[in-house]
Formats: sequence, structure tokens, C-alpha cells
Amino acid sequence: MVFFGELGEDSKNLINYFEAYPEVNPIKPGYNPATWMLECIGAGVGGGKGAAAGADPSQPLDFADRFLVSDQKVLMEEDLDQEGVLYPSSHLPELTFDTKRASKSSTQFDLLCRRFFRMY
Repeated sequence: MVFFGELGEDSKNLINYFEAYPEVNPIKPGYNPATWMLECIGAGVGGGKGAAAGADPSQPLDFADRFLVSDQKVLMEEDLDQEGVLYPSSHLPELTFDTKRASKSSTQFDLLCRRFFRMY
């Protein structure tokens, strides 16, 4: 994991998080933030593992390691430690469903057949 939290309007929180690292080139105006983030962490088509945009290739960045010591990780752990997230809550009712599936098997079959015939 390399980021946790709200992306913010126009992914501003994500952009600010990555641009805080001096090895990362700022995002270009109009560029897709998701593509830029993947390139920063080395998962994009243009970079190797950890090769951030503008980083020295001989010293690859490991954003997963950086995340482990970040404020973002502390925030994530606080969110996950709330009652009802990872373990049952004493003051919230248990989530139950009346049926096994959201729709009948015949409805699912009908929609699946329609989709299949539309594709071919």
C-alpha cells in the first residue's frame, strides 16, 4: 500500500502526498492523477519498480516502505480500529439479509443471457 485516505477534489490529497517527496516530479496540468501515481510508484508503463518520475534510477524509491512510516498509515490504523469496522460493535446491530442473493436466479439468468447475446 502506498496511500490511504480521501483522494480529495481532483485527487488533490493524493497529489500533495506524492509531491511532498522531492524525488517526484510534479504532475503536469491536465494529466490523469491515477496514471501519474502509477508512474511515480513504478507501476506505470514508463517506469521500473519504484522508479518515480524524475528519480535517480540508481536509487529506486520504495513507496510501500515510506507508507509504513507515514502519517497516512497512522490514520489508516485509527480508522480500522473503530468499532464495527474489523470487529463487531456492541452498539450497532449486526448486518443481516433476508435472502441469499439480491435478485432471483431467474432474473440473474435473464440478464446474463441478454448480456451474452448483446456481446455476440
